[in-house]
Amino acid sequence: MMIPLDAHTHYEILEVSANASFLDIRKAYKEILSIYDADSISTYSLFTPAERQRILDRADLALQILGDAEKRQAYDTFLLASGRLDPEMLVSDKPDTLVPVFHTQLPPGNGHVDRRIKEKISEKEVRVLAQEIQSKEVISGQDLKALRRAANIELVEIFEVSRISVNTLEAIESGCKGKLPSPIYLKGFLKSYAQFLDLVPERIIAGYMAYLSRD
Repeated sequence: MMIPLDAHTHYEILEVSANASFLDIRKAYKEILSIYDADSISTYSLFTPAERQRILDRADLALQILGDAEKRQAYDTFLLASGRLDPEMLVSDKPDTLVPVFHTQLPPGNGHVDRRIKEKISEKEVRVLAQEIQSKEVISGQDLKALRRAANIELVEIFEVSRISVNTLEAIESGCKGKLPSPIYLKGFLKSYAQFLDLVPERIIAGYMAYLSRD
């Protein structure tokens, strides 16, 4: 089985761990479809049709590999051999039955976390800081981190609602280019981050990309 070496693994494309169940993989795929589909109003102005199609094509390929037990096993072996996967990240009890792509069950507690975040970011002091940040032409990860801390929100809370990995969230806040996903995916993550902090996604994306381009 010939597997091309890509900048991001299929697990990273779908934002799931290497020991994710088939249910988690299908759920992640469905979320990508809902965000980047051509009919999605929420991302219509953020991506060109070509960028949107590129993301969907990569997600389709990831599902084809990770959604098939034999192909996934071969892919894991390839990642292990190339040093891109730690054996401890894998488990031996992955379910051997697939689930429908459009399964709608969500992890327990997401609704509660979402409500709590909205309550925190509605406080006056937090809203003032949010407006100050959004008025900047250049917005750094430290700006976003300051706002999150002012609202007393933990990264794991954003993860529970957005499903963006904590490692990716930390990379966004630190602005470490070596750990950030490619720009085409970064825009989507910034959009989700902004939405859950009740910020204007277009402003945050433009400001953050301007920050990254300064060096």
